[in-house]
Amino acid sequence: MGHLGNTPSRSSIAAAVRRIASIFQSVKIPPVRSLNGLFGELFMISRSRSPTRAVAAWRIDEASRYDFASGDVRIDVKSSATRARKHTFSYDQCNPPPGTQAVVLSMLVERIPSGLSLDRLIASIEERVAGDEDLVLKLHEVVASTLGTSLSESMQVTFDPRLAATSLEFFDLREIPAVRGPLPPSVSDVRFTVDMSGLLPLAKEALIDRDPHFWDLVPGD
Repeated sequence: MGHLGNTPSRSSIAAAVRRIASIFQSVKIPPVRSLNGLFGELFMISRSRSPTRAVAAWRIDEASRYDFASGDVRIDVKSSATRARKHTFSYDQCNPPPGTQAVVLSMLVERIPSGLSLDRLIASIEERVAGDEDLVLKLHEVVASTLGTSLSESMQVTFDPRLAATSLEFFDLREIPAVRGPLPPSVSDVRFTVDMSGLLPLAKEALIDRDPHFWDLVPGD
């Protein structure tokens, strides 16, 4: 716990212990989202120009509308294992708050033998954020709370990193086909699947022009 310093306060120690305990508690709870989806989020972090800023911007819990939020930037990561760029969105994701730059990062994923394991991917991110132990804890907190009881078996699942990297595309969440406008007062939790195969992706340079926060989060060349 290097971030606590040489003479940590009792409250700092207690907070760190609570966070570590929460990680152990999380592995007793069923998974809250798919392994493919978590791989996509971790892959984006690993490819970002600043994994430190990416982990800091990463979602806190499953109630988060978007996977990443930094300043006015919002990014949601969608992974497809069908080789078709079809993803499920919520009404809230496609109707972002005014003044925000909200995009979806879409990628294709495939599990292959001798590919990139989740364990290796997490270790590579941990190495790059090791200077901030608070972020190291957050990394493991989010992974544990996402995978729950499937954590141990998921660590050795391997994915094709080349397919993920070459299929990675950004799209404006305000431009994709979606349910728009106010919903009836009695309607909530609206979700729909969008076929994005015919849509024109956004260039990374265009994203950075929109908001400098994208520079740290989008994959570098």
